[in-house]
Amino acid sequence: MPFNSFDFIFVFLPLCIVGYYLVQKYFGKTPSLVFLLGACFVFYGWWDPGLIWVIFASIGLNFFCNVVLTTLDRKQETTRFIVLIFGVGLNLSLIAYYKYFFFLGSIVDDAFSTSFNFSELILPLGISFFTFQQIAFLVDTWGGHVKRQSLLHYALFVTFFPQLIAGPIVRHDELLPQFRKMTLFSNTNLSIGLTFFIIGLVKKVLIADNLALFATPVFVKAEGGTLVSFVDAWGAALAYTFQLYFDISGYADMAVGLGRIFGIRIPLNFNSPMKAKSIIDFWQRWHLTLTHFLTGYCYNPITLKVTRYRAIRRLPGLRGGVGTPGAFLSLLAMPTMITMTLAGIWHGAGYQFIVFGFLHGLFLVLNHAWRGLMHSWHVKLGAWAKSVLTLASVALTFSLIVALFVPFRSGSMDSAINIWQGMMGMNGIVLRESYASILGPIGPVLQSLVGLEFSNSAMLIFKGTDQVKWLAFALFICWALPNTQEFMARYLVMKDRSDGISTDSPVFHSYAHIRKIPDVISWKPNVFWAILATGASIAIVNKLTSTSEFLYFQF
Repeated sequence: MPFNSFDFIFVFLPLCIVGYYLVQKYFGKTPSLVFLLGACFVFYGWWDPGLIWVIFASIGLNFFCNVVLTTLDRKQETTRFIVLIFGVGLNLSLIAYYKYFFFLGSIVDDAFSTSFNFSELILPLGISFFTFQQIAFLVDTWGGHVKRQSLLHYALFVTFFPQLIAGPIVRHDELLPQFRKMTLFSNTNLSIGLTFFIIGLVKKVLIADNLALFATPVFVKAEGGTLVSFVDAWGAALAYTFQLYFDISGYADMAVGLGRIFGIRIPLNFNSPMKAKSIIDFWQRWHLTLTHFLTGYCYNPITLKVTRYRAIRRLPGLRGGVGTPGAFLSLLAMPTMITMTLAGIWHGAGYQFIVFGFLHGLFLVLNHAWRGLMHSWHVKLGAWAKSVLTLASVALTFSLIVALFVPFRSGSMDSAINIWQGMMGMNGIVLRESYASILGPIGPVLQSLVGLEFSNSAMLIFKGTDQVKWLAFALFICWALPNTQEFMARYLVMKDRSDGISTDSPVFHSYAHIRKIPDVISWKPNVFWAILATGASIAIVNKLTSTSEFLYFQF
């Protein structure tokens, strides 16, 4: 059930909130959690009831493994390890069957010129999220970091509907302790939660869906084999980059807001990634919970193994990212490339996703190498040079991000290469003939310098000033305005302190570095912000003529 549907906003959510707190008031904590769990299964099964057995089976399997692992003595290490491999293997088998079976079949066909013609299966919603969330749970149970859980709390940890389908990816120590506490209804939590939810809806319905109108036609044209010109390619790549950011960060805002209404703090997932000064900085701002998952359960274990291997052989390590070429390649480059390639595969089944992950890994390695060189050369810059370098770094990083999202959106590598060629001017630089008069004397200059052509071909998709206005508007929001949590931070912190909630809890790690903004533009629960929220809600309802899917639903 999408968050941006009439069914969810006007039926499911009000009934769920009222029902949860009424059951809590008259019957107590456990019955209210049972009610909430039932609502979560209704939410999940709304799209396709025939696939709800998948999440039932997944929860049952992992809960069984948790019981076995916590029952076995730590001295029975071999048996415990077999149980872990059994659980992780079945989790991976489930996702491999639904998500990668068709792709693996196509690889076999490509490699051996066969024609098995595997049918593409319907992907259960959120399978990538709830599968990886439970794999992390099993690994932590095996490591002795998780005790035996009640089935009710565990099922809620997996199915809590605000974050079930498209994240954020939550860890057991972020959500399970909160389900064990009684959270009473709070007007403040309701107003904070609804504000987050409305901001998320604005991002999705009023911004992301409009940007899709500029991106989708060009990517469809590229998929059909039509060569994409320079202006169309850059226009579509920019529009898709902003569409993806506002779509997924809007969903994350809605998830945080919905959790808050039920008194549950969900970790933040984005921190103004378009302001990143490097590709390393980008991944410290983009999809934070995925980055933490990959670092904790993939990158760090690989690095630890290699570090031990090198230590036994008395080989040198890294200090501050600086060391011998061998240390850099084995301790940083290799784990990064493996982790980011797996991140690409996690996002989707296709060569384009592998390339997406591989290229991000490659540029992360180059970024680390550059930092190491700057550190070893003891480069010190003045204030003016630092400012210029910062502006150049943000612009260069943003351009790189736009280019790297092309395969992420493309249906195949052929169409991604088509758009990349267009962005490099290899497919020509073409504008409609009407722009000849707008450009005036500059037009002939550009024709002679860069080969600009004017045409009235129906294949040109660039929407002119409308598209430029939307892209400039999106860029202004991303670069000039505070993000959602920065708007809300001042009151969020006050509320958590007044509730006596410890900020040492893992869920608050993502809240720790929220930038402070002037009080005058900070959100407050007052009439002014209520009027703004009401106006935004009216605009959203007017746009809800049809429900568009969130981009991350496909993952």
